Amino acid sequence: MQYRLIFSISLFFGFPARNILAQDQTPDMVANLTASIEQVRPELEKVLGYSLPKAPRSDEIVSLARQADLEKVLGCYLPKAPRIEIVSLSRQADPDVAACVAWRWPHLKDDSLARALQDAQAVMASATVARLVEGTNIILIQPENQKHIGSWDKDLEKANSPDFLKLALIHETVRFALDSRYDLARRRQACQDGEEYFALEALIEGRAQWATRQLARKLGLEETFPLLTERFLHVPDQDKDPALRTISQSVVQKRHWACQQGLAFFDFLETQDITDEKQIFNKPPKLMHWIEEPELYVRSLKSKRLDLATIFAKLEKAPPPGNWTSTQQAWSIEMITQVAGVVEEKELINKIADSGPEGRTLIWSDKSNLGHHVALTMTRFATASAAQHYFGFAQRVIQALDAKQGVNSSRQSVDIPGIKEAVEINRNSQPPVPPGLQGAASRVHFQNQVVLGTWGDTVIEITWYNENPSRLWNNQIMELLLAADR
Repeated sequence: MQYRLIFSISLFFGFPARNILAQDQTPDMVANLTASIEQVRPELEKVLGYSLPKAPRSDEIVSLARQADLEKVLGCYLPKAPRIEIVSLSRQADPDVAACVAWRWPHLKDDSLARALQDAQAVMASATVARLVEGTNIILIQPENQKHIGSWDKDLEKANSPDFLKLALIHETVRFALDSRYDLARRRQACQDGEEYFALEALIEGRAQWATRQLARKLGLEETFPLLTERFLHVPDQDKDPALRTISQSVVQKRHWACQQGLAFFDFLETQDITDEKQIFNKPPKLMHWIEEPELYVRSLKSKRLDLATIFAKLEKAPPPGNWTSTQQAWSIEMITQVAGVVEEKELINKIADSGPEGRTLIWSDKSNLGHHVALTMTRFATASAAQHYFGFAQRVIQALDAKQGVNSSRQSVDIPGIKEAVEINRNSQPPVPPGLQGAASRVHFQNQVVLGTWGDTVIEITWYNENPSRLWNNQIMELLLAADR
């Protein structure tokens, strides 16, 4: 992917936007644009922090017929000059819209999903004037959208100007650079949960915004720059279906969050002298609250410990005995605060939340028996004290829920090598099945056993659902976690 040529952010240096858009792409114009690219190359490279590939001279360009043969010999692609195309953006779907809908509304299927995507894509397209076609050398523009955007709110009037289009193109040019280096589509597809995806979107948009702002300052366009983000606060949606409006508005709000919080994220990293783009993208934030509280990401970045997703990727190969499939998902503070009221310890939970925990859950599901699962959750806290507080809190929540549901359970301490303290909670009876649900009783996620362990700043939880627990496997997985976390 690193072969692609970065399109000039200086497209309009010396060429007013309305003039360029009116011109045909003649050889002379292409030559002039190539020259202007080289003129501003040092500034762009300074902002991005890395060199861009040189544009091929006209006498160096290989014919298309011979290019394929040469690429086979070289084992890599030759640079391709990107180009602008003026089209209706509705012809090219925004991949982040599809990803947002998929992660936020996973229950949507078939016609419902198609209708939601169609409306969300149309709404996002109405707020867009430039869009990179990922994996290609094409940047699409639809200048007439500027007039509509400028009419949405008085504060957006300057969006209907050549300056706004300049900045939008710069933004997409930076995305082009990122796509060339990091293959954005591949990273998007590799996300294992919504938390990871939305953190990735903020990382990409934030980097593009950060670099665009640097150039906006040099071009004297600082007053116009905020409109790139603010437009997403005013996007109208005329669909008569309130459910579709809810989805589409949520998509544009998430884009606003990604641009705003992503920019703030990179601003904070700059204050910490963390400016190596490659380092950041090689170890990206995978939680949304790391974007919102970047000091937590910095703490993780400086740590030599493996991230939880990497650890769990290794543990997926060590399932309990049986025929299992596995999935991962991020663990969030909201999961704690939702049950804090059960034991009325909100003040304690707030303290735990303020410590910036990082958590992840690995779930094995029995391929043959619906409702049979084993869940492994690992949570790191800022301090050992916070971990110990959570260790005790988790036990009290389980006991309170058992008492509320009339479940008979027993608790005992267990000795696991390397673990400072561990408890095993076994349930000896199931909660009553509500009337009318007896036929679905086998699908109830009954927790046969919960094992909690803690060491240092870490808490581990193993939960067996509708499955006979294995103490031997519990101990083995704890040992594997200890070895991987060192």
